[in-house]
Amino acid sequence: TMDLPDILKEISGMAFLNDSILLCIQDELGKIFHFDINNQSIVHTTSFAKAGDYEAMTILRPYIYIARSDGKVYTLAIREEQLIDLNESFKLGDQINCEVEGLWATSHNVFVQSCKNKAMFARRSVIISNRATRETHRILIGNDEGTIIPTDMVYQPQTQHLYILSGPNKYIYALDPIMYHWIQRQHIEPGLLPQAEGIALHPNGDLYISSEGNTQQAAKLVRYRYRE
Repeated sequence: TMDLPDILKEISGMAFLNDSILLCIQDELGKIFHFDINNQSIVHTTSFAKAGDYEAMTILRPYIYIARSDGKVYTLAIREEQLIDLNESFKLGDQINCEVEGLWATSHNVFVQSCKNKAMFARRSVIISNRATRETHRILIGNDEGTIIPTDMVYQPQTQHLYILSGPNKYIYALDPIMYHWIQRQHIEPGLLPQAEGIALHPNGDLYISSEGNTQQAAKLVRYRYRE
């Protein structure tokens, strides 16, 4: 467990650039913070947009995609481990009752977004958007045993599961990324992660989960080791 700098108190999304650099966004500034997990400090900052409600990040090389809560997605390029702002953006489809909380790029045209909203249906859905064809498909997630309230998600290629972090009810759900049925869930410790907001996959398979801070404590980053 490590404390995050005060500028990341509102951390919302994150993704690993490499073994040591965790890219982080927070839900107020249009900036990417390069956090070195070894020396536990921010070593660089990349600006990509003006202030806004930025909630999710996904990497599919050579690009990084960052989603605003209203479904607008910003694109940056990765060149020799440096981030290049392309000044490009696009809008995901079908944003009715969807506040974007997680993003996964299955290709450079097809994106899966997890939604959170007061409407029960939207709180338990993912939307698959094809930006080339403009087609969208909404899928209900969760079942009678538990409601998933997404705060972020990440794809795990070793297990071929899509992990959805459900911060309010303190669970990580493993979903089949074809039918989007949840296969299993793992409880997370509320004392360690009181407001779990972000989830990222380290290149070695470890999961990292972040929790927002408050006036009493710093934002936290917790590692969960990968076990085959």
